[in-house]
This record gives sequence, structure tokens and C-alpha cells, in this order.
Amino acid sequence: MPLATPTGTMRTPATRILALGLLVLLVLTAGCAFPGVQPESRAGVYDYTFGLDAHGGLSNATIRVPLPADGGESALNASVLAPNGTVDGAFEAGVVETEYGPMLELRAEEFVVEPRYFATVEEEGMGRRVEISEAEYDPDDPTHSKVEFRSVDVLVTVEAPYPVDTETPVGDEPLLPAASDRVATACEFPTTDDAACFDYDAPLYLSYDAAEGTRVDTIVTFEGRNEWFAGGWTGNGYRDAVDYRATGPQSGWVTAGGHLVVGNGNYPSP
Repeated sequence: MPLATPTGTMRTPATRILALGLLVLLVLTAGCAFPGVQPESRAGVYDYTFGLDAHGGLSNATIRVPLPADGGESALNASVLAPNGTVDGAFEAGVVETEYGPMLELRAEEFVVEPRYFATVEEEGMGRRVEISEAEYDPDDPTHSKVEFRSVDVLVTVEAPYPVDTETPVGDEPLLPAASDRVATACEFPTTDDAACFDYDAPLYLSYDAAEGTRVDTIVTFEGRNEWFAGGWTGNGYRDAVDYRATGPQSGWVTAGGHLVVGNGNYPSP
């Protein structure tokens, strides 16, 4: 089921996942004690996030990461994920069909990672990080830092038909592909008391040449939410996530870790 035009843009991934989790928890609890839902405030939302951190250069790279699928069809198309046919100008990008369903494919002959140097400067009592040249960098200066990885990421937010089935999304809502059964597991913060959580194996395709010690971290998340205003913003949601850490050259399909959280938030949806 193709989704609507995106309302979000690309963002950096470093601390995004934890920050989003905390923000969602605050949103979910903000309106609990307030009756009187404003009907026009009710909305369904889908969020898709992909992030890659490469701690070294890659060559002859082909990377395929999961996309949310509904009925075997991609819920996001290439024009939404990569409007100009690339991701961050670093990879050529498109949607391809695989034995595991539709995936976002990234290709690059060379993905170059060069060190970058920064200094923390104080302005009006607040610290701000500015980029400096290698010649200015002093490894003994505690206000200087060296970054030896390169990030590529995508964040797409689209409208979803309201209400989203956030309690039992399996079979009813788009989800990331699973290569095994989803097995119930304990939920971790931030989740509400009635949330249910599941672990599963997820497929990921990594093929590239790299130095033996090169580390590549990938994470994919997909979230469906209902939101409404009742004296404060509140709602409920489900969240599907896949992550994997690879070291050295890679040559095909790997088994990543998947985690699904359902029924998280305030119910029933108005």
C-alpha cells in the first residue's frame, strides 16, 4: 500500500533512536489525565528511519536494508526514500525485490571515509563544536576531537490511515521482514505497562570490500502511531527495529537482530 508524500527529511543517526524513544514516551503520557478529545487532532503517522555509520572506507558496495511491507508490497517507494536517486549523495539508491521482500538497495563504487577534526568553542556561556583543519588539530587539547567515521541516513514521515492498528499490527499493518518467528520477550524502557515485545531474526544484505578492522553499523526502524489532543498530546504506537554490526569485508546475506514493540501507549484510540 503506497503511502503519502513525505513530511520529514534526512537527519543524523548518532543519538536519534534513544531521543525518539524518550520523546515518544513523553508524548504518550502527556494527555493521560485530560478528557475531551479534539476530533480534528486525530492522526495516523508512519515513520521510517535508516542509518549507517562506516568506520572506514568501502568499495564495490551493495547494501540492501529492510523496507516495511504490506501484503508483500513495499509501503514506501524510491521517490519517497531517495527523491534524487541517491542517499546523502553517497550511494545510488532504489527499491529492489528480494527473496525476503522489497528492500532499499544502496550502491557505491567507492565510499570514502576521511578523518574530520573539531574544536569546542564557548559562545555566550555555551559550548559549540566547529570544524577545524588537520593542521589546527591538537590531540592533547581536551577541547579538540577527531571523527573517523561517516554517517548516511534517511528519515521519512508520512501520513497513515487513522486509526493505525498498533496493538495487533502483524497482518494488518506494514512491518519489516522477518526471517524467523517473532518470539515474545521482556519489554524495556521506554514502554508502557501493557506493551508486548518480540525478538526475531531479520535479513540484511552487505557486500563490499573493506579493511579487516572496518566496522559498519546499520539500523532500520519503522513506527506506526496514532496521535490526538485531549488537553495535551497523547497517543499509542508500534515500533519495529533491525540492527547489525559488521566488521571487515562482507559478501552477502547476514542475520540481523529484529525487535518489535506493540501496544505501547494510551488505549483505546478515540
